[in-house]
Amino acid sequence: MKPDVLKQLKKYVYTTKPFNSEDEGFAIVVKKNFIAANRNMAHQVLNKGSKVHLRSVACPRAVTDVTVKAAQEIQNIIMMKPNDEEQFPYYPRESYGDYEGRKVISVGLSENKEIQFEEGVIEEYENGYWYAKLEYGSIGNGVFDENGGFSGIAVNFNESSKVAEIASKNVVLCLTGGPPGVS
Repeated sequence: MKPDVLKQLKKYVYTTKPFNSEDEGFAIVVKKNFIAANRNMAHQVLNKGSKVHLRSVACPRAVTDVTVKAAQEIQNIIMMKPNDEEQFPYYPRESYGDYEGRKVISVGLSENKEIQFEEGVIEEYENGYWYAKLEYGSIGNGVFDENGGFSGIAVNFNESSKVAEIASKNVVLCLTGGPPGVS
């Protein structure tokens, strides 16, 4: 893993705390004005319109509030957008050329709120989902190519086979509501 890429990936991870809950989770910046998370654990109480408090893991003084724009149970993803047309100071470009055999980096938070990275390899693609072998996959982790391009979000993990199901960037980004300029 390239140290400069890992340093950049850390900037995309935020802790989440719904306004009316003590539960905490994490989310990954996927676009300059969108951040995605899974619907499990702390996020299962969230629906479209819910308010969430974010704190950057890389820079804990960086705090922002967002609103849930989409909450999809089938994809196990929620998409949130900063309030007042704010944008995230750091955001990934899209990964291009994802393919079977490509190395990927999974980024998320451990149970003790430390950023964790893991390398894996894409094994298969089917109906908008990548499948990658990861030793310690975690649902909700962002998945990026070796250069830091956004590839998707882990939405399921099989402990016995160590294979993560990853909603591709196309599945995730369709929850942003459409092309640039569309809210």
